[in-house]
Amino acid sequence: MKVILIKWRDALAVEGDNSPPLAALATLESVGFLLHEGEDAILIGMETCEGAAGRWRLNIPKNQILSMVYLTPKPISKKRGKGETSHPPVVALQT
Repeated sequence: MKVILIKWRDALAVEGDNSPPLAALATLESVGFLLHEGEDAILIGMETCEGAAGRWRLNIPKNQILSMVYLTPKPISKKRGKGETSHPPVVALQT
């Protein structure tokens, strides 16, 4: 499973106050598992399990993407001392 960092543009929500209106977009950075890449969009998710896409998914339009970086999970080995319990593996991300 690939992990991806995407920098992209999206709508910017602003409150209606007395300041002059300004048309602008927000620049976002999103990280997730690459679940699917279609013709017009990329689907990322924060979790995945045996073919299931998980609970949280984000469709990002390709025409709004500024950059993409594929990240490679790299296991970090940690020696455990006597009496320590096992824990899930810690993973560092390399670009």
